[in-house]
Amino acid sequence: MNHWPFAAGPDTLASTTVAILDRKRPVLFVEHDAKGYWHVYDGSTLFNLSDVALAPLRELLDQEPALAELADLPKAWRAMRTDKDSPWERESSVTLGVTWAKSEKALAELQRTMVPLPPGSPDSVELIRRTRNA
Repeated sequence: MNHWPFAAGPDTLASTTVAILDRKRPVLFVEHDAKGYWHVYDGSTLFNLSDVALAPLRELLDQEPALAELADLPKAWRAMRTDKDSPWERESSVTLGVTWAKSEKALAELQRTMVPLPPGSPDSVELIRRTRNA
C-alpha cells in the first residue's frame, strides 16, 4: 500500500486475537476506543487471555485490506460486519443504546414466536452428541 490511510502510524499496536493473526478467523469487529486505541476482533465476546495478541496496524491491514475503509473511524466508534464479504456498519458509542434496544426487541420477538418442543424432544446437547456419534 503506497498511501497509509490511518492517522495512527503503521507500527501502532492494536489488540486482536491469535486466530485473526493465524488467519483462522475473519475480522468482523473494529473499535477505535475513546482513548484512541484500536481493537480488531472476530466478533467473539469471550476470550481467554491466551487468545489476545497485539499486532501493528500495518500487519493487520496487510492481512485484511478492508480495514482501510475504517481508517477514518472516529474515537469512541466501532464498526461491525456479519461476514468477511459484508459491508461495515459503523456505530458511535452514543448510539449503542439504539443497538441494545433493537437487540432487545428482536429477542422479545423471537421469544414471542418460539414454538415449544413436544415433551421428550432431545435438547441441543443431545442432538450434538448424536451427530458426533453418527
